Amino acid sequence: MKNLTLHPFTPVRKVDHDNTSSHPYILTTSKGQVRARAVLHATNAYVTSIVPALQNEDGVFGCSAQMIGISPNTADGKHEQLEHSLGYQECFHWLFQRPNNGPYLYGQWKSEQMGRYNDTIRFPQNNTVRQEMMEFLETAFPHKFKNLSIEKDIEYDWQGVQGFTKNGASIVGRPVPERRGAFVAVGYNGEGMGRCYICATVVSDAILAHLNGDEAWQPPEWFPRSYIRNL
Repeated sequence: MKNLTLHPFTPVRKVDHDNTSSHPYILTTSKGQVRARAVLHATNAYVTSIVPALQNEDGVFGCSAQMIGISPNTADGKHEQLEHSLGYQECFHWLFQRPNNGPYLYGQWKSEQMGRYNDTIRFPQNNTVRQEMMEFLETAFPHKFKNLSIEKDIEYDWQGVQGFTKNGASIVGRPVPERRGAFVAVGYNGEGMGRCYICATVVSDAILAHLNGDEAWQPPEWFPRSYIRNL
């Protein structure tokens, strides 16, 4: 793609619309303005800061969640790879292991905080949720984890912000019907590792159809109808 340029660390502050121009979308960024024929909002929970149409109850809201990275600490556990990811007790616990006997990446529902958008705040070492996570690993994988220590065994520790919707469906399409070139793919409800690929496929095709003037384009039959917004 000869005209493709990437601009990392360039937050978009706002998006204005000028319907008199062939490039109606004006993106104000930290490095200046960009004009575009179409724009895709794919920042999940953070989309509401730029798209007012998604600030209502039919839009998206944020939820922070805590994750840890921790490696098996028993002699046998260090040499046995977990082949599949895990969702336990209705996915209240979720984890998978990095390749080549890497650390387990693990999170659980009690770490989630609705309405929080700041992903720089981590739980303190003495937080009770941390201790519950250690106990779960020791109980669920006794041959891999034993006598875990929060201070000694946790290798990675971070928070992420997820985008949720009231009805559990993702939002793919146009947040404002009359703005034909503004698209969104957001609201993965904690299932982004699975949903984002199918949503990206459909919204990309929708954008290409718009740019090519194909007003007859329709989402594929296999795509959940509950996800579609003004397509």
